[in-house]
Amino acid sequence: MPRLLNFQDVLTAQTTPEATLGEVAQLPDGRQFKYVRFNAITAQAQLLMPMANTAVTNIIETSNNGAAQTVFILETGAAWTVGQFQNAFGLVSDGTGSGQFFKVKDNTADTLELYPEYRIRTALGVTSDLILVRPNLVRLGPGDSLLAPSTGFYQGFTATVANDYGWVQNRGIGCVLPDTEGAVTINVPIAPSNAVAGSVEMVGASSVNAETMVGIMVAPNVAASLISIADITIG
Repeated sequence: MPRLLNFQDVLTAQTTPEATLGEVAQLPDGRQFKYVRFNAITAQAQLLMPMANTAVTNIIETSNNGAAQTVFILETGAAWTVGQFQNAFGLVSDGTGSGQFFKVKDNTADTLELYPEYRIRTALGVTSDLILVRPNLVRLGPGDSLLAPSTGFYQGFTATVANDYGWVQNRGIGCVLPDTEGAVTINVPIAPSNAVAGSVEMVGASSVNAETMVGIMVAPNVAASLISIADITIG
C-alpha cells in the first residue's frame, strides 16, 4: 500500500529529501506521485523525464570494504560531483565482469561506492565499461523526437531550483502544459512535445512521440501554451 500524502506535500519542493528517491505515494483522492530530485528549474505543470545515462569507460580497479565485499569502483580523473550518483543503478556493459548489475550508494570525485547487497562479484579492470542510470534525477523533457520514458508532472505552485526534491504526478487528474504548436482539444490523447521541453502535444498523425502517451486532455485552456487539465497516465 503506497504511503498517503497530504495536499501540501505535493505542492511544495524541499531543499533536503523528506522521502526516499523513487518512492511512490498517493493522495487521499487516489492521485499517484513519485519522489524525485530536480536537475534544473521546473515550473508548475511541466513534464519531467530521467536524466540521460552516463557512460564510464576503462575502470581503473575495484576494491573491498572491511567485510571483504567488492563495493568500490575507482575511475581516476573522473571529477564527479560528490553524491551525484547516489542511488543510481549500474551495469557493467563491456569488458571484464560484463553483465553485472549493481546499485550505487554514494560517490566521491572518482569512486563509486555500491550497496553491499549489490556488490561486484567479478572484479573489474581497465577493459571494463559501465552505464549508470539515474531514474529519479529528472529534467524537462523531451522537447525533441527522442522516445524516452516520462516520470511525471510537477504540480507545485512555486518553481523548483536545481537539486530540490519533490513529488511529481504520474496518475490521475492534474495540470499539464501544452506547447505552442497548436491548440489541443478535449478528450484527445497527449504525448511529450517534440518542440518545447516540459510541454505536451496532442497525439495525431504528425506526433512523433505518440508511442509515449502520457494522458488524456480533459480541460484544455482556450489558448495554446497555458496550463490545462489532463487525466495523467504514466507507467
